[in-house]
Amino acid sequence: MKRILLSMLAVAILSIGSLGSAQAQELQTVATISISGYDELLADVDFIGKLGDNAGLAEGLEAMIQMATQGQGLAGLDKTKPIGAVIQTDGMGFPAYAFIPVTDLGELVSLVMSLQGAEPPEEPADGIYELEFDGQTLFATQKGGWAFVSNERATLAGVPDDPSLLLAGLSDKYDVAVRASVKNVPAPMKDMAKASISFLRMGATQQNPGEGDEEFALRKLIMNNSVKRMTTLIDEVDELLLGVAIDRNAGTSSIDFEITALDGTKTAEQFAQMVETTTDFAGFDLPGAAMTANLSGMFSDVQVAQLKETLAQRRTTALKEIENQDLSEDDVAIVKGLLNDLLDVADATIDGRKMDAGMVVMLQPGKATLVAGGSVAKGDTLEGLLKQMANMGVTLQPDLAQFLKLDAETYQGVRLHTFSMPTPDPEAAKAIGETVEAVVGINDTSIYAAVGSDAISTLKQVIDQSKTQPGKKVPPMRIVIAATPIANFVASAAPDGDPSKMMAGMVAGMLQQTGGQDKLTITMEGITNGVRTRFEIEKGLMQLIGMASQMFGQMTGFEFDGDPPPVGDSPF
Repeated sequence: MKRILLSMLAVAILSIGSLGSAQAQELQTVATISISGYDELLADVDFIGKLGDNAGLAEGLEAMIQMATQGQGLAGLDKTKPIGAVIQTDGMGFPAYAFIPVTDLGELVSLVMSLQGAEPPEEPADGIYELEFDGQTLFATQKGGWAFVSNERATLAGVPDDPSLLLAGLSDKYDVAVRASVKNVPAPMKDMAKASISFLRMGATQQNPGEGDEEFALRKLIMNNSVKRMTTLIDEVDELLLGVAIDRNAGTSSIDFEITALDGTKTAEQFAQMVETTTDFAGFDLPGAAMTANLSGMFSDVQVAQLKETLAQRRTTALKEIENQDLSEDDVAIVKGLLNDLLDVADATIDGRKMDAGMVVMLQPGKATLVAGGSVAKGDTLEGLLKQMANMGVTLQPDLAQFLKLDAETYQGVRLHTFSMPTPDPEAAKAIGETVEAVVGINDTSIYAAVGSDAISTLKQVIDQSKTQPGKKVPPMRIVIAATPIANFVASAAPDGDPSKMMAGMVAGMLQQTGGQDKLTITMEGITNGVRTRFEIEKGLMQLIGMASQMFGQMTGFEFDGDPPPVGDSPF
């Protein structure tokens, strides 16, 4: 426990300082670390605790700090301002320093050294403390209301008057954030990174035993494209950002990952495609769903070229594999024809450049249904191929005919082909229902597929809702996962005595107290020259975290529902 404070002040510097440093006239920032400050973090802890009916969580944390510091608290620390660190470079070395808001550096140094069992040092004549930690030396000095800590004394000569400006607003937006300026990484280091990535090619340069020529060529193509993409990113990425925030007003928490590209690069052109777009498949966002997903956007020239190249190689591989099967010449010709026609549809869809698709999973105790669908080129051709394949299946397995119904009906311009049969496994029937339905719906520009307890009715819901919202504006990607229906389904479907059944039941019970705000939403959206992916957790899941913290406190004995214990009672 006594090392908690020490770690906050020193571990980052000891880690990044090992990269080396150099005297420099002009320094470029490579990475910036931002922490919103002690008061902000404590307020977040208090918020989470209150959500979970654990109002003493923040007080408990402060009590633990009091015990760890033998009643001194965080003496000398200014709790109102952000904490940060920067790593810089002059092209050769990486001088780094952390900055900590202080009211009195001497007090803070005395506290840290006393926790190490060392005598508090006297204030040095030059104002720079030398602090020893496990054989490492850190240097610390105060400038205005800030303490600066580095592994190199010379680095402290160039620190700014107000280092909070280096955070460029990160501490206002995020509780914790890291921003990496890839463009400022020295060229030799970029070359080393690209050389390391290129070693990945070695796994694809030799043919594996038993691997066919076509399979080998496909694997090599995929690897080469991946390596090319990664090395291009090293040259063309401007910045990377990872930030974690709790919005106490909205009752949500979020994690952002941003990547931006340099102006005028091909990567920037590709990111420009990730703008707000429209979808004709908004109907997948059904109420009560366990999971929904939408993908929408336009393929770039580079993406089209790579997709078509990969598809062409997959065609060659698959056609060769068909020849290796135990089939007659007539059957080989039929299967090859089907495969070529299917891949022609995929090729035409890629040429159309439009990506528009969705999915929904509906879960209830004893029921499970999945529906997916999207835009497609040559839907009529695809439908004919699917019918041909279904008829071939019935020829090979005549018993399937009683379950299959081609051209079952046309619904809202979508032709439906259905398959329905009793669930073969009794245990599965308890989980997903006595009957399993499957349905394929298709028209000239769209295809849908559904399977599960209520496949047909759920698919019709999706079609109806999509029809009422044509061309709806959406982000390029949005995935929503709801915890309550998943927990309820697992609790009902898991076998008796299975630990997952009890755990899911417990989670479901907790979630019932959250008012339905139980969703994790993953959204991808375009920003200037880049893309942001956000993971957002609703208030109900935050409340679940708070409840879990209370349970943990009860199990470990660290439960603070009232006044913190006196310092004299500390077990440390």
